[in-house]
Amino acid sequence: MSFPETMSAGNFRGRLKALSSADILEFLRVLNRKGLLTLATDGTTINLFLRAGAVVHATSTRASDRLTDWLHRPLSDAARTYAAADVAYLEALWTSLRAELEQRGRLDWALDECDQLRRRHGEQPDPDQAWWRIKEARRLKGRARGVAQSVAAWRERRARQFDRPVRHVLPDLALVAMAERPPRTRGDLNRVRGLDGRHLRNGAGDELMAAVKEGVGLQDAELQVPPREGVDGTFRPGVTLASAWVSQLARNAELDASLVATRADIEALVRGDEVSRLLTGWRAELAGEPVRRLLEGNAALAFDGEGSLVLYDLKEAR
Repeated sequence: MSFPETMSAGNFRGRLKALSSADILEFLRVLNRKGLLTLATDGTTINLFLRAGAVVHATSTRASDRLTDWLHRPLSDAARTYAAADVAYLEALWTSLRAELEQRGRLDWALDECDQLRRRHGEQPDPDQAWWRIKEARRLKGRARGVAQSVAAWRERRARQFDRPVRHVLPDLALVAMAERPPRTRGDLNRVRGLDGRHLRNGAGDELMAAVKEGVGLQDAELQVPPREGVDGTFRPGVTLASAWVSQLARNAELDASLVATRADIEALVRGDEVSRLLTGWRAELAGEPVRRLLEGNAALAFDGEGSLVLYDLKEAR
């Protein structure tokens, strides 16, 4: 997370003057758009929030600010001011965004999405499933999976105990390295890639070795395997077709396609999984039902000759 620095009008203009000609040209090119424009120069990043061709808000961050040790106490006055600025503009931005969402009839969409995020972050994940979130670990086979499950579960519990990010307890790189080549002694831990003395303090080294030993002895029935991903080759054309239509629907709605549906969401829908996000909330309204009609053979896609796809209802055509 970045913590913006409050900028006065004079300070803002002064920093803009320090930008290169290329930066200024880029700024002018996108000024008639809405969204976030980021310009960087000499260790300073300037964020311009645009709406209706005007800058409605501006913040900046300095590389030196991002390197602040936020775990150090007490924080300096500069650090506290920098951190507080992260929320200083939220009320004004929310008022502006709410007005636009209401005008477009999408306020309920945004509130629904926020509620999903709140619930997701409020739930305590099962520690034995924590290894699913590590991309490299999902590719492991055999005994290595058991070690990954056990060590990731230990990391999750220790992170909660000390209120630290899991990667501060043990980096993903070290976890996967131990799963592939389980250490047999404390001395072996010193040769694990990505692991150093910081991660072995306060009894962590002994606990880690115990977790590795438990993982090596994990039985197949005790292994929690992540849900199936992807689709059979027979259905891959359906995923391609559905992805194209979701992209078109997202463009029509002026939304990022990855926000509407990820590839995993689309694959889940094609497989018939009821957990696909395309089956609930605003996503079902915008894209889920149209894509389902397409996959069921009740609709077809066609190119309109002007760069867009259109959906034809085959039932009406019969």
